Amino acid sequence: MPRPEKPRRWESSEIVVVLNYLYDNFDTWYDSPYVACAEAIMATNVKRGGSSVYGKVHNMIRIMDDYLRTGKKNSNTCDILWQNKKVRDLIKEMCYKNTERKRKDETTKNRKKSISKAITTVTTEASTTTSQIDVPQMPFSIETIDEIYNEQIKKVENLVLKSKETIETRNQEIRFFYSIKIGIKNWYKIGIKLNNRILFFSFFYIIRNMGLAFCIMYIFFFT
Repeated sequence: MPRPEKPRRWESSEIVVVLNYLYDNFDTWYDSPYVACAEAIMATNVKRGGSSVYGKVHNMIRIMDDYLRTGKKNSNTCDILWQNKKVRDLIKEMCYKNTERKRKDETTKNRKKSISKAITTVTTEASTTTSQIDVPQMPFSIETIDEIYNEQIKKVENLVLKSKETIETRNQEIRFFYSIKIGIKNWYKIGIKLNNRILFFSFFYIIRNMGLAFCIMYIFFFT
């Protein structure tokens, strides 16, 4: 009976190209290691099966994890890991990435748990509060509400109307006095051109015919 063939020894060149691919596509390796190994074989053309690639890489990562955790190197296993610096560095970086990814996943998982717990608590409290609320009976009808509304609208409209009338009255008064001011100023300019004595006679004319109020206005504008 023929003896089974011994497993073919891994060459450094084979491992390096496979590790380079897996390192560059670490997320695929982390999520689906067998898929990543199959893709690595196709990309690098190594003559290995998917199980062989996975077993070799997984074993080296496990040994490196033990070394990074304990500081002790098992020199009797996986000689190529300790003899080839490129292989060792790639495996070490994959271990670091693996640890960081686990930490992030754990943080995300804890955050989701906290959010879910908070939502459950709020929902429970809201349901409890709602069940304890007694909805009071309305003491009046919709017709009463409409009547109150219409009454308030009328009050507002009356206030607006009064305000408008007041503003219009003030506007007319201001326009009246402004027109008088302009007229007197024009009169004054004409008087200067003709003779200053005209202003003197005009002053007495205002006192006699237009009253004291306009006289005061006259003094206000020309003094």
